[in-house]
Amino acid sequence: MFKIIFISFIILATSIGTAVAHPIDKAELAKMFEEYLLANPEVVELALIKNQRNKEDRKSQKINDFIQANKTLIENPEGLFIGGNPDGDITLVEFFDYNCTYCKQSFDGINLLLETDKNLKLVMYELPILAQSSLTAARASLAAKVQGKYWQFHSVVIGHQGTLTEEMIFAYAVQIGLDIDQLKIDMVSETTEKALIASSQLAESLEVNGTPAFIIDGQLFPGAIGYENILAVIADSRAQRSVQTSTN
Repeated sequence: MFKIIFISFIILATSIGTAVAHPIDKAELAKMFEEYLLANPEVVELALIKNQRNKEDRKSQKINDFIQANKTLIENPEGLFIGGNPDGDITLVEFFDYNCTYCKQSFDGINLLLETDKNLKLVMYELPILAQSSLTAARASLAAKVQGKYWQFHSVVIGHQGTLTEEMIFAYAVQIGLDIDQLKIDMVSETTEKALIASSQLAESLEVNGTPAFIIDGQLFPGAIGYENILAVIADSRAQRSVQTSTN
């Protein structure tokens, strides 16, 4: 934007220079340019806004391209929890932290979707970034998966109000009938380590720096967008597919 303004000034200055007895030198041109910007600050503001939008658009496109290129891997991770219908037509991915207030608030909506939409696939990416207990809870949830009780454990732990402690996490594990000795072994297993590393690396690639964040049918949505909005995106994705199918 500034380049366009400056080029316009050069053209203007050149035309003025040909109409006067002497050409305009660089100092005069710079002064004219400065005076114009001081007299028209909205030009600078618009240039900055447009530049920021262009950066955001490029970032969004880069992330979208990455998701589309890696969609199959993202929707079928090793070691992480996959729920709902594994062959569903729409995949909902969530990045979450067990100490995240907004993740806790999002849980009821996610659970309702699983109960009511039998053609939805859910993939849960552990992203423990808020506290040490977040990491402990993430390890415990992946270890609970080995015992076939991931969602039971997830439900009670994400439902906890306030910051978790290690004692609380193991108390919840006991509550749902997990083998604690085996749980502790699986919490530090190679499978668990790889799953957590893969989750962290994907979040970094997508520039997901907070929780929750969702990928719905290949589209990234940062933040707690709410049940109704998730429902709307799913419905829109299915409608688009229906149109594409009918036109083929």
